[in-house]
Amino acid sequence: MFELNTTDYTGWANGLKFSGYATDPSYPQKLIKLIETYQLYNYDEPIHHAKRNDEVIIVQNTDNNRKSETSASAPNNTRPTETVAHKKNTTIIGTTSTTIPEKRTARYVVTKMNEVPFVLATGGESIKVLANKTGKDVFEILEYNEGISSQDQLLKINDIIYLAKKKKTFNDPAKAYHVVSGEESMYDISQKYGIRLESLLAKNNLLPGALPQKGEKISLHKNVSKKDTPKHSYQEKFDSYVDLGGLK
Repeated sequence: MFELNTTDYTGWANGLKFSGYATDPSYPQKLIKLIETYQLYNYDEPIHHAKRNDEVIIVQNTDNNRKSETSASAPNNTRPTETVAHKKNTTIIGTTSTTIPEKRTARYVVTKMNEVPFVLATGGESIKVLANKTGKDVFEILEYNEGISSQDQLLKINDIIYLAKKKKTFNDPAKAYHVVSGEESMYDISQKYGIRLESLLAKNNLLPGALPQKGEKISLHKNVSKKDTPKHSYQEKFDSYVDLGGLK
């Protein structure tokens, strides 16, 4: 258990049961519920003063159908959202300048895809850190971004992180399908268009874990027929467990 993060209360609750410290079989669930009901995880956080103005930039009145390909193809040393600040009819909250300063690692530009607000990760930060800097609840962010399983998971640069629940369908009727390129997962596509993963899977007759083949068309609007189900494979998943075999 001491290999776990000190803030991983889910792992510790289960570890206490597996170690034989709890006789109640539902001990982990009860403990976790108490922690989350009373938000005791907040006591793990350091005390902060008022948020600095350069922590978050909110871009308003942005193009709702901004091409997410821009963020996906931008080089690592360039923030793709940098150009957003210079677009017409945009407002940057929390700074007196209309340009983004050179130091960008502590800043997040909040914009929208499919009418859902999101930010791009700067790379190397955890979900907990991102939630703290954007003023969002960490467990809500985990709910909105279904492919992330832990608040301690480290993000890659330009990972799309939604700050609100995604839509059930894509709001641009002109874009009916997405053509799979490379090794995209259904989660990758759901993030790209701001669509809930479960809705995207249902539209295409796919189950969780499905990996669509390159070149297949993924419906963003309508439910496809069985014969039009995208060709796919499934990735194997293994349940995680705590190995206590070395303990005496």
